[in-house]
Amino acid sequence: MRRAGPSLGLKAEGPAQGKGVTYIKAMTLREYSNVEAIKRELSNGNVVIVKITPLVIKDIDEARRAIDELKSHVASLGGDIARLGDERLIATPAHIRIWRKGLGEG
Repeated sequence: MRRAGPSLGLKAEGPAQGKGVTYIKAMTLREYSNVEAIKRELSNGNVVIVKITPLVIKDIDEARRAIDELKSHVASLGGDIARLGDERLIATPAHIRIWRKGLGEG
């Protein structure tokens, strides 16, 4: 199976040069212990999109505990966190906000 990147003319680039680079990282919450790696990425200033379904299917109470811990960590950083549908959430560091559609907006 061909990957979408090459057919769109996109290249996988090496690490960005310089400091202050923010990455958007996709991570999966399979075990409660994965929370630490997600928190580390947020503390490093990266945006994290977390697939929560594997832990939700495995143990809903552990998933709730993990999400509560992520919410607390994001709040302590001054960041933002929100759901992206039923399977994912997005968490951001302090300098990035998530736009939420307000009432009465298009």
